[in-house]
Amino acid sequence: MTLAKSELSYSKKDWAGAKWPFKRQRWCAWSTTSLEQLPNRQAQDRAVNEGKKATLETQIGQKRADRERNLHATHENTAAMLAAKLPTFPRATDANAYLRRKGISAHEGLRKNCYGNLVIPAQDIHGKVWAAQKIYTDGSKCYQSDSLKPGCFHVLGAAPGQGVPVLAQASVIILAESYASAATIAETASHPTVVAFDSGNLIPVA
Repeated sequence: MTLAKSELSYSKKDWAGAKWPFKRQRWCAWSTTSLEQLPNRQAQDRAVNEGKKATLETQIGQKRADRERNLHATHENTAAMLAAKLPTFPRATDANAYLRRKGISAHEGLRKNCYGNLVIPAQDIHGKVWAAQKIYTDGSKCYQSDSLKPGCFHVLGAAPGQGVPVLAQASVIILAESYASAATIAETASHPTVVAFDSGNLIPVA
């Protein structure tokens, strides 16, 4: 018979009633046969734990893949809706209250909806429109819900989704944050100007 030391964990309440974990050592009696089998048991326990860990990682990876697949499907639905809707919007004019207040023009590619609000399509490098920014007459802005914005941009002077050929022929490309900034630059420079929509999207678009 052999004595082996082990730890017993338990909770103990302090004077305020809070529970605190405590560990207390105790001596257990082990037979020689049990001690000889201990390495095998530990190896079996490790194998079981590794199997559980692998299963958990697989489940987490599957859930992540499901979320990404559902999000991509949502973005595709929004892109399809915009592809059908944008051609029905007329081109914006310089008479828009927001444009007049900013002192800029309505360049090719800028649309307006039935309420008179500006609509700016946002495309990827393949020409697919994934999102759109809406600018109200008071200057407030919002994006089409459930849309893909990172890495998408708008090229002034190009029809929705047709900005890439314009950029491919340019020796210099100017990247701006907002439409107002891009339009101001485009009206004083002779280089293609790109709208990134916000500061967090400047690097992905670049």
